[in-house]
Amino acid sequence: MNLSRLIFIISFALVAIVTNAQPSNFQNCEVIKYSTNIDLSETKLSGTDSIVILINNRNGEKYTRISIPSDKNTKLSGLSVWIETADGKKIRELKKSEFQVKSAVDAMSLYEDDFVTTCYAKHNEYPYRIGYTYTHSTSQFIYIADWSPVLFPEIRTRQAKLRVTIPANIKTSVYVRNAILLTKENAGHSVISSYSASFNIPYNREEFGSSIEDVEPRVCIVPDEFTMGIKGSYNDWTTLGNWHYNLNKNLLDLPQDEIQRVKSIYQGEQSPLEITRKIYHYLQDNTRYINVSIGIGGLRTYPAAYVAKNKYGDCKALSNYMKAMLKIAGIESYTVIIQNDLQPSQILFENAFSIFNHVILVVPLQNDTIWIEATSHSMPFNYVHSGIQNRKALLIEENKSRLINTPAFGTGDNSISRKVKIDLNELGEATVSTDFVFRGYYFELFNELKSLYHSDDQDRFIRDYMPFTLYDMTDWQLERADRDSSSISLQTHCNIFKALRKAGDEYYFESLPVRTGKFEKPADRKLPLELPFPYMDIDSTELAVPGGFKIASLPENCAFQSDFGIYSSTFTLEGNKLLILKKLVIRAQTIPLGEYGSFYEFIEKIRKTDKKIVILKKSG
Repeated sequence: MNLSRLIFIISFALVAIVTNAQPSNFQNCEVIKYSTNIDLSETKLSGTDSIVILINNRNGEKYTRISIPSDKNTKLSGLSVWIETADGKKIRELKKSEFQVKSAVDAMSLYEDDFVTTCYAKHNEYPYRIGYTYTHSTSQFIYIADWSPVLFPEIRTRQAKLRVTIPANIKTSVYVRNAILLTKENAGHSVISSYSASFNIPYNREEFGSSIEDVEPRVCIVPDEFTMGIKGSYNDWTTLGNWHYNLNKNLLDLPQDEIQRVKSIYQGEQSPLEITRKIYHYLQDNTRYINVSIGIGGLRTYPAAYVAKNKYGDCKALSNYMKAMLKIAGIESYTVIIQNDLQPSQILFENAFSIFNHVILVVPLQNDTIWIEATSHSMPFNYVHSGIQNRKALLIEENKSRLINTPAFGTGDNSISRKVKIDLNELGEATVSTDFVFRGYYFELFNELKSLYHSDDQDRFIRDYMPFTLYDMTDWQLERADRDSSSISLQTHCNIFKALRKAGDEYYFESLPVRTGKFEKPADRKLPLELPFPYMDIDSTELAVPGGFKIASLPENCAFQSDFGIYSSTFTLEGNKLLILKKLVIRAQTIPLGEYGSFYEFIEKIRKTDKKIVILKKSG
C-alpha cells in the first residue's frame, strides 16, 4: 500500500472499500458481444471466448489494451485480435509481433507460474470495434465454469452468452445469479446448457458497498469430482478439505539443525501458550512474506524445509513452516483456508472453495484458541485482524475438515480514542497536545505506517491526519507498548494560530467533530451498505480558558441512539476548564438499499448535532 492510498483511507473513521471501478464510461465504450463456449471431455477442459468492444471516442481508448491471462497448467491457443468499423467491416488484424507475453509477477512475488499476453488495438477514426478470440485448455481444474459477462465493472455489456457442453455421466452442481438458462438438452453422450446475461448498470465505488463479485451476473458449475494435482470431491466441506489435506501432506519435515534451533527457542518453557508465542516471534523475526505461486495452481505449499533454508514464503508456506515448528514442540495446529478481505464475498453455494484466497493457522489449546497470521512481521501474537475477522473459513483436518467462524471485532476492538488538551491565550492562539489510541482496523493502518514507511513519510502522513487547520506541529511520537500489543498510540504537540473566531464582542470555539465517514446521498446510492465491523469514536477535549475570558454560552448536552448506533456529547465547566466528551458507536450490520435512507438520516443527524459552538467573552 502506497502512502497516498494510506492517507486517503485513514482520513475517515469509516473507511471506504475501494474497488477498481471508475465512474460510468457507457458513452465512451461498451461490450457489444461476449460469448463463451466451454467444452469438457473426460480428460480436458477447454473454453473459447469471443469478445467485441465498441470504442466510441478518445476517452474509450483506455480499454484498447487487451490482456489474456494464462498459467503453466493452462494452454492458451487460437488468439486473434482485429479492428473493425462500427458496422463490422474488418480494418486489420494484429500481427504476432504486436503481442507481448510477460510473467504476471507483482511487487510481492518472487516468481509465479502466471503469465499475461497483452497487445494494444487502437485506430484513428471513431467509432470502431475491437474483436478478439482465444481458447484456454487444461487438464487440471476444480471448476468447469465460473463465468460473468462483466469485462469491466464500469462498462456496459449489451449481450453475453455462455454455452457449456459436459459429458452426461459427469455429475455437477450449478449456481446461477442474474443469468437466464435458455436451453438444456441432451446431445448424444453430452448435456449442452446455454445461458444469457447482460450488464447494463455501471458498478461504481460506494462507501462499504457490495463488491462486484457479489452483484454481477454469474454462472458457476462445479463437478462432483475433479483432478487438481490429485483427485478431489465437492461432495461436502469434509471431502473438499481432504483433497487439500492430501495435496499438502508430508511437507512438515525440517532439517536436524533447524529442529535443534527451534527447541532452543522454547527451552525451559512449559506453557503451550508461551511456547507458541516464542515460536511465532521467531517466525516473525526470521522470515518474510514473498509470493511463490508455482505448480498446482498455487494451491500446494512449499515444504517447511524450503522456508527454513530460504527464510521466505507465501501464506501457505509460512503457515506450514509454523505448523512444522509447533509439531516439534508437540503442539497440534491446523491449517485454515480463508478469504482475506475487509468485506468478504458471499459463499455462492455449498463447498465454494474458490472464494478462499489466504491461509492462516489455528492452535487449539486447553483454555484458549490461538490464531496465527504468518505473513506479517509486526502483527501481535494471537491477533485476528480486520481482513479475516467475523467470517466462515475452512479448517483442514484429515477426515474432519469443516467450516468454522473466526472471532468478530467487538465495539471496543475497533476504535479511535482521542484526548486533546487545548491551552488558549488572549490572542486566540493555542498550544495543543493530543493523545490518540488506535485499535482494530486503525491499529493495523498506523502499525503499517510505523513498521513499513520511512520517517519522512510518517511525518507527512501524521501532519495530514491531524484535525486542525492553520497549525504547526512541533513533535509527535508513534509507539506500541510491546510487540504483542493490539493498540498503538500517537502523541502530538501543536500550535494553532486561530483557535478562536471573533464576531463582535464574542469569540467562538468550535468543538472537534466526531468522525462519521462520507456516505452517498440516498438518491445516489445503488448498493446495500455492508459494515463489516463496529466502530467506536471517543473524544475527550479539555479546554483551558485564558485569564480575561469567560464562558458566555455552552451547547446543550445531547444523547440519542437507533438500530444503527449511538451518539452522545456533554459539556462540563470546572473552574477555568471546559471538559467536552463525545462518543459515537456505529454497529456492524448489512443495511438493505431500501433502508439506507434511514441510516443516512442517522448519520446526518449526528453531523448536524455535533456542530457545537462554545461562546466566550472577555470578562470585566
